[in-house]
Amino acid sequence: SSSGSSGIPKILTFTREQIICSVNTTKQAFDLHSNCLFFCNMHVDFVAGSMMVFRALVLEADLLVVEPSANPLLNLGRQELLISKYRRRVFFAFAPLQMTAILKDKNSKDLLINAKHILLGGAPIPDSLNKQLIDSPLSIFEGYGMTETLSHVALRELDDRPQEFKILPGKQFRINDAGCLELEYPGMYDGWLKTNDLAQKTGKNTFKILGRADAVINSGGIKLNLNEIEAKIQKAAIVKDRFFCFGLADEKYGQKLVICIENKEKYLEISDFKSFLGKFEVPKEVYFLEKFKETPTLKIDKLKTVHDLA
Repeated sequence: SSSGSSGIPKILTFTREQIICSVNTTKQAFDLHSNCLFFCNMHVDFVAGSMMVFRALVLEADLLVVEPSANPLLNLGRQELLISKYRRRVFFAFAPLQMTAILKDKNSKDLLINAKHILLGGAPIPDSLNKQLIDSPLSIFEGYGMTETLSHVALRELDDRPQEFKILPGKQFRINDAGCLELEYPGMYDGWLKTNDLAQKTGKNTFKILGRADAVINSGGIKLNLNEIEAKIQKAAIVKDRFFCFGLADEKYGQKLVICIENKEKYLEISDFKSFLGKFEVPKEVYFLEKFKETPTLKIDKLKTVHDLA
């Protein structure tokens, strides 16, 4: 099942061959073998969790499954000994939210020394987290992929230029006329797989994700790109918490632009956005919510979060 962070989750079916193809992609990218420990901290009903199980099965390696939580390395008890036994041979995959929580707890952070590699994905990496990790001695990668590709098809090292992903060997990409990324993934699909991600080619094997093609709303006849507005807000650094922009149904405008901020303290007003956003880009409402709704894969569930506003 897909995560459904911005829409209704999709149920997708994959063949044994496609699963093995994905496992081999990860094996080659990260030099993984049967002597590794695969750490599964995501729901196995979703691709991120199930693929960790399949990697261990296909490579005949050990697997440690823990309850999904904000910090999956907390309160592990005896399981910490198992992780320590696999010094520099543990393959971790975390959502950025989990990585942020891990870094705040000394014992959890210390367990990361056992990592062979750490894969981050599922949601954008906040600038604050990127800065914390950029000089880390650990091998940390951000993955680009989707449910349809059964995990990552491109990677970027955290000490690399932000958002610039390198396509993995044996795969190709191109940008179509609509500015969206298309992928060629032999063994997974025949032909080209169209994505809804707006992208820019930055080199022979590298690309930059600019946002989602479906993140455009029509407000009073003016088309607004939510990705661009969010990027401007991020750059202005006035929002210190998780946030997202959304187009709420509205009688007057058709859709009105709002911003949702994860904090019960109301520390910003509409006027605070006027100095750096265009006239039509300024949110019509600023909503402060104590806690965003999340998908089982710890992405912000925008639809459920916004539903609570009604």
